[in-house]
Amino acid sequence: MRLLPLISVIALLSIGSTLTLAPSAGADEKYKSRPKPPPNEPDNPAYKRPPNQPQRPPDPPRPPAERPPDKYHPEKKPPEPREPYVPPPPPPQPPPGRPRDPWCPPPPPPPEIIICPIDPIDPIDPIDPIVRPIQLDFRTMLLQRLRMLELDGFEGEVVIGFNGRVEFDRRGGFETQHDIGVVSQAFTAWGIQRLIESGRLSRTTQIGQLFADVPEDKRSITIEQLLRHTSGLGNTYAGEGESDRNVAVRKLLAQPPSSDDVFNYSEDGYVLLAAVIETVTGLDYDGFLTESRIIDRNMRSTHERQNLDWGMRGTGGMLSTARDLFAWTSQFLVSHERGEVAETRAWTDDGVGIGYGWSWTGDSPQVLQTSAAMEDGQNVVIMVYPGDTILVVTSDGFNGDVPWSERVANELEPAMRTWDPSRPPGWKLYADNTASH
Repeated sequence: MRLLPLISVIALLSIGSTLTLAPSAGADEKYKSRPKPPPNEPDNPAYKRPPNQPQRPPDPPRPPAERPPDKYHPEKKPPEPREPYVPPPPPPQPPPGRPRDPWCPPPPPPPEIIICPIDPIDPIDPIDPIVRPIQLDFRTMLLQRLRMLELDGFEGEVVIGFNGRVEFDRRGGFETQHDIGVVSQAFTAWGIQRLIESGRLSRTTQIGQLFADVPEDKRSITIEQLLRHTSGLGNTYAGEGESDRNVAVRKLLAQPPSSDDVFNYSEDGYVLLAAVIETVTGLDYDGFLTESRIIDRNMRSTHERQNLDWGMRGTGGMLSTARDLFAWTSQFLVSHERGEVAETRAWTDDGVGIGYGWSWTGDSPQVLQTSAAMEDGQNVVIMVYPGDTILVVTSDGFNGDVPWSERVANELEPAMRTWDPSRPPGWKLYADNTASH
């Protein structure tokens, strides 16, 4: 019973396959009327080339170095290989130690160090040619040294300039008018020389020709001897308290001589020279200095002290400021009387050359100077360096036993000797790094 269904299924399958493989009736007759295409070979005699169809030239050979096109995209070439990737260097790591606080900003970078180029004309240290001096601005150098001196106790004014032009002025913030003491002798000597230049006086003129009642032993004293401190007079200040010129002159000439025709510093001699000026001109001493333009009318702070008697006239008792003294010195340096007044007439044992109210000190080249220091502490120094650079220092005190004006002048002298005033503004000063304070 079970074989009967199985036999039926096999019979059905065999009938279906027979029907599929058998061709349909009339298939060959459908395609008998169409011609068969000739074979596509040029050497076949039955093949004919289509008319007016050019033959395609062969493709040019491809360079061996050129990459072949992509087989799926004939017009697209594969991308060229890229440079190998080089990773950037790692960021610098902070130095070992305490980590920085994230809430605090990082510290500022260190300041840039600027090295000034060395001037080819810089002097070279003869001891160590490798070491060269540091190039500093002249005003900066002066301020550095003066600030150190002010810390030590200096109070005063410093004026520096050239050719009538002030280049540096450092004031101490107090009244700058000072008693210039024996610096007045330079004013007196300039006035006498101006009278000599005008022919109203001579160096050989004797005081016996100018004053009455002159003692016999002093009648032959000449103007030249009074100027050079060789008159034999001393420092008696016999005219102190006298307002009458003739009385003061008689008292001075009544004093015994202290020396004979040798150098002996004498303030009495310059008091007599002030009396000579008044006798010859008919003007008072202070008025003659203004009239002759020795004291310029613009020097409003320069004049004699009020009610000054004949104890110090011509050799002291004059008030001035550092600015006025700079203007006065500038005027003197361009005057016709400079050569005669400043010329060395005698030498001291210390090698100081003495002129008329001026002296020459220091090593070669020497420096022209005049200075004064009073008992009340006021002091002043005027220095004229090579090239006519002028330094004026005034002060009201002493540094130990040394007047502050002298101490300041000594501290600034190396810089003043090095400064070239002919350079334009912005000049440099060549100095070492060990400035004395």
